[in-house]
Amino acid sequence: MKNQGEISAGGAIDFNILFNLSDDPQCIINTLGYFEKVNYKFAEESGLTEAELLSSSFADLIHEDDVNQLNQALLTAGPGRIVEFEARLPYSRHAYKAFLWKATLSGGNLYLAGKKISNHGPLAHRFMQTDTLPLTSDTSLAELMSSDEAGASAQNEHRFKTLVQNSTDLLAILSIEGEYKYVSPTVKRILGFDPEYYIGKNAFSFIHPDDLKRLIPLFENIVNNLKIELPAYRFISSDGKWHWLETVATNLLHDPTINGIVVNSRDITLHKEMESDILRNSRKLSNLIEHNRDGSFILSRDWRFTFLNSVIRNTPELPKGLTVGVNIWKAIPNAKNTAFYTEFQRAFAENTPVHFKEFSPLFNKWFEVNAYPFEDSLTVMIRDITEQKVQQLTLSLEKEVLEMTAASTYSFKQLTDHLLSGFENIHAGLKASLSIVDKETNKLVPLSVPSITGLYKTDSEGVEISTGSGPCSLAAVNHSEVYVSNILTDGIVGNFRDTLLAHKITSSLSLPVIDKNGEVLAVFTLFNSGHRRLLKSGTGLIERLGTIIQLLLENNQAKKDIELSNERYQLTTQATSDSIWDLDLKSQRLYRGDGFDQYFNQQPGFEPIELRKWEHNIHPEDAERVESSLENALADNSINKWTAEYRYLRKDGSYARVIDKGFIVRDKEKQAVRIVGAVQDISEIRKSQEKLIQSEENYKNMFFNNPTPMWTYDMESEHFTMVNAAALALYGYTEEEFLQLDLLSIRIEEEHEKLREEMKSEAFLADRNVSKEWTHLRKNRSAMIVEVISHAVLINGRRSRLVAIKDITDKKKDRQEILAQNRRLREIAQISSHETRKPLASILGLVNLFDKENLSNPLNKEIIQYLDVTANELDTVIHNIVGKTWLESETSPSFPE
Repeated sequence: MKNQGEISAGGAIDFNILFNLSDDPQCIINTLGYFEKVNYKFAEESGLTEAELLSSSFADLIHEDDVNQLNQALLTAGPGRIVEFEARLPYSRHAYKAFLWKATLSGGNLYLAGKKISNHGPLAHRFMQTDTLPLTSDTSLAELMSSDEAGASAQNEHRFKTLVQNSTDLLAILSIEGEYKYVSPTVKRILGFDPEYYIGKNAFSFIHPDDLKRLIPLFENIVNNLKIELPAYRFISSDGKWHWLETVATNLLHDPTINGIVVNSRDITLHKEMESDILRNSRKLSNLIEHNRDGSFILSRDWRFTFLNSVIRNTPELPKGLTVGVNIWKAIPNAKNTAFYTEFQRAFAENTPVHFKEFSPLFNKWFEVNAYPFEDSLTVMIRDITEQKVQQLTLSLEKEVLEMTAASTYSFKQLTDHLLSGFENIHAGLKASLSIVDKETNKLVPLSVPSITGLYKTDSEGVEISTGSGPCSLAAVNHSEVYVSNILTDGIVGNFRDTLLAHKITSSLSLPVIDKNGEVLAVFTLFNSGHRRLLKSGTGLIERLGTIIQLLLENNQAKKDIELSNERYQLTTQATSDSIWDLDLKSQRLYRGDGFDQYFNQQPGFEPIELRKWEHNIHPEDAERVESSLENALADNSINKWTAEYRYLRKDGSYARVIDKGFIVRDKEKQAVRIVGAVQDISEIRKSQEKLIQSEENYKNMFFNNPTPMWTYDMESEHFTMVNAAALALYGYTEEEFLQLDLLSIRIEEEHEKLREEMKSEAFLADRNVSKEWTHLRKNRSAMIVEVISHAVLINGRRSRLVAIKDITDKKKDRQEILAQNRRLREIAQISSHETRKPLASILGLVNLFDKENLSNPLNKEIIQYLDVTANELDTVIHNIVGKTWLESETSPSFPE
């Protein structure tokens, strides 16, 4: 059987390759039914090895009910004839898988190809409906008839009819023009029409038009020949489908009993379909192998390439001119020192498939290789598994580092050295370094530089974190990766260039390690020294390595924090009166901290203890209560915290008031296994609290019994919170009613805005004492003028103000009356100073005119008359003043002496 598919530029894929790589089970058995060859799919479906199968027969393997169909196939199949039968292969002790098998005879052996079908059924019976042996490919009707010397006998006639009626071939007799004169009954099974349908019709009218051109000239030659063979052609059936037929025509026109051309046709549709499938699969397989992303090639036994797919031909690392006929070990001599050479040798020597994984320095990659020997060739499939292998090795490295971290016996530098060295081993051609950020000096201090000697002058030298101190420093400043594509020319490399070039570094990638708070903890740098490409962020591996480094950094910081916390704990326990204790309930061992020795005359450290002795130093009046409280807390699995206050014996024999707080540790079943606590001496606190309580009592007595009206209000809600009896009497409310009110409820509306402004004032907001006059409303809505004095206080932790009220309504009225009286007295004084001045001035003027030396002077008499008139005027003014004064005295308020 020849393969009809070719692969361009690579050579032909022969039958052996197709046989071995087929997705369907295939085998070759001899005429006795024993296996001569099986492909890998057959071994897989049968569950047996190739060696096991080659010592068995096909009949021993299949279901016993299908053996008869196999035997029919062995008898029926012939060269160029394909028969089908159904046979089941076992896949468990009592279960079978059904396959439809196509069988053909080739080279004296039977070639079988199987197709899995869903259900076992009578498919084969469509092709084998009788146990009678049908006509063979080289037996014609004429030969059967001519071999029958006593054709007229009943026995021979019966024999002829039996052979014709039960034959799997289609027998017919045509006229010289090609019209049907006789058609055998098998036409019904093959083409669907009854035999009578064809009588009188021309056979060429049923043949596909594309096949007529080559068939008609051949058929015309029958006139001059006894027998001709017509190549495969298409013949239409009753359902409109084209069947492929193969025909042998015998010229019996000279035989008066026949007088026609006997045609013996065989339906080879299945054979054609199988050929088409094989051709299609061959092309599909060829295309798959050629364009598969995996490399594949075939070697002859003398190690020469007989086929190379495009992946192999286009691989830049391989020598140019690698093609069919080239010896693999001469073309790639370094490969002789690898598993490729030893495993390929073993595959040929042991005739067994080989599978291995190998790192190739030539490619700087990992490969997974499968090689399948078949007779004198070795088919090799190569897959690049670098990414998977790197991930596997990286995962293993991460596991090692985490296990070392958990062991707590390695320093932080040892962990990072192991991590970076392992990374360099996984990625050949890459080197790495890790520098830690020193916040105090603002420097990057080198921690781990496994392979690049001389990068830093000293291990603690470090570089300043700034934009001009190199790529690592720049990454720390910018909080982002810094990629240097060319060490030789990039200006940011700075003073590190010579050292990097000495180590053949061509490029670098610096990545900051940032914690959850956005702070740079360290800078991780990769250096490329011969690697084909520098790994960049986004590949996943870099991020994973950065994550591990971050975990190590955070774990190291956590260790430092724990050490610092322990140190603080020790200092705290020494600086405070707290005494730490730890009770292991399983071992019944108690640990006491240093505080017990310092304050309570008990030795620190571990000692056995019984719970019943817990109250040893507790005051007798408190012991039973404390012990019961602890036992109840331990028994209740919903309680995790325990607190008790009691009196505990001091060194000097006195009792301290202590508060004991414990945290209960429980197991998965919620049973208490441990309790850790602290005893704190609160004697002074309790004394202060007692004084405070007494002070508060005194304050309350002073507030509630004070004769001055007083109340408090909450500054946020502006509602009253306390009120004394004097205030309730002043405003006329009950205590319950008053405490329902707020600041605006007792004020006239005209002063609401004024109050808001006052509460925004600097003095008010600064909580200074404030004294103001306001108009307040009593419960009966009568107004009163009050003087308000307030200052800020804290009540139950809330900002409040204490207010004292003084009713100045009457005082305000008296003051107004005095002011009115003063106004009237000013009027009297004005009258006195103005009205009396005129007559008095006249009197004084007349007195000056009076002639004292000459009393008889007639002018004196006239002056005396004027003096009399003026005196009367003065008398009138004085009476008016006296009258107004008495009127004022009658209307003036009286004041106590």
